[in-house]
Amino acid sequence: MSSAAHPVDILIVVAFLAFNLLVGLAYGRRATSMQDYAIGRKDFSTATLTATIVVSWIAGFYLFSLLGKVYQEGLYFAFVMVGASICLVLIGQVALRMSDFLHNVSVAEALGDLYGKQVRIIAAISGILSVIGVVAIEFQIIGKIVTLIFGIEGPWITMFAAAIVILYSLSGGIRAVTFTDVFQFLTFCIFMPVIALVVWNHLQDPQQVVHLFHTHPNFKLSEVIGWHPKLRNSLIMFAWFAIPGMDPVVFQRISMSRSVLQAKRSFNYAGIISFLAILLIIWLAILLLANDHTLDPDNLVSHIVQNYASVGLKGFIGVGVMAISMSTADSYLNASSVLFANDILKPLNIAVKYDVRAARIFCGFLGVSALLLALYANNILELLMLSNSFYMPVVTVPLLMA
Repeated sequence: MSSAAHPVDILIVVAFLAFNLLVGLAYGRRATSMQDYAIGRKDFSTATLTATIVVSWIAGFYLFSLLGKVYQEGLYFAFVMVGASICLVLIGQVALRMSDFLHNVSVAEALGDLYGKQVRIIAAISGILSVIGVVAIEFQIIGKIVTLIFGIEGPWITMFAAAIVILYSLSGGIRAVTFTDVFQFLTFCIFMPVIALVVWNHLQDPQQVVHLFHTHPNFKLSEVIGWHPKLRNSLIMFAWFAIPGMDPVVFQRISMSRSVLQAKRSFNYAGIISFLAILLIIWLAILLLANDHTLDPDNLVSHIVQNYASVGLKGFIGVGVMAISMSTADSYLNASSVLFANDILKPLNIAVKYDVRAARIFCGFLGVSALLLALYANNILELLMLSNSFYMPVVTVPLLMA
């Protein structure tokens, strides 16, 4: 456990949270209809769309989990991670064939147009179930990083940060989510290179990295490349990561575009940026392994905070991790609230005149539910995998076939 937080670190984190809240509330005042709340007025620039795609795609889970996987499994898992970036590029190619769906505000509405009201409701329910686990995991990540930075344990800081995300998500709609994502994207873009540079500067000898590539069995190309079980498993995982999944947030980002060409460009740029971010995560894992091969892969972020971070940098690490976690959580909260109001209540002719109000209420309800799940559940990842295994055949496959 780290020592008590320095006032400078506390100030950085509090200022970051306050700025997110102010930006979110300021940009969310125009959400007066379901289209405004769900996809805006299609006036987002390609750069803005690219930023919101990247930070909702690269979640805090990436840094905590994938960093340890590369440290432990080397190039085998690094290769798998690249599939996630290729997925975004493939989604851009699929988007070119989705001009008929640009008027839809949700993936369930699109399926409803194709297959009927019952399918629309089922798709909405499966989408909501797939969302709550994602949001809960990101709330847990926020709790972990805050505990590391402040040196204290307890749920109140996690609850405070989650409350900010929930508040601007439910009050502002997609414009609040998108413009806070832009700020969080800029924070993340600064955060990752700075951390990699700090760890690099702590290496006693840069030749340690060269030695690692020549000697470590998981990084030595002559041993990694070959038709053996570990590489075959990596190829299977790579293909799974590269499948262009149409989760509620991905479809929403396509619908926010003015045209399919803008959607394609946004996802292509996001794929390139996410690839660079993944390379930084891989490079960071390599530097940590070159410096010390005895670390616990599950606690690498804790090791970085405790051994590399000085005053000010701890707060910066905190806001960097919180930025990607909050951006993922707010995007999925907004998408799920749209699914509830637009694709469950509306087909059932319930609260049709108050759809935006219903969406906001459900956003708050789901956010609180995800927070409780984050605080008290121990196997959220298993729940997430279960819900996604239901979502992909019910929603993704029929939509891709269409």
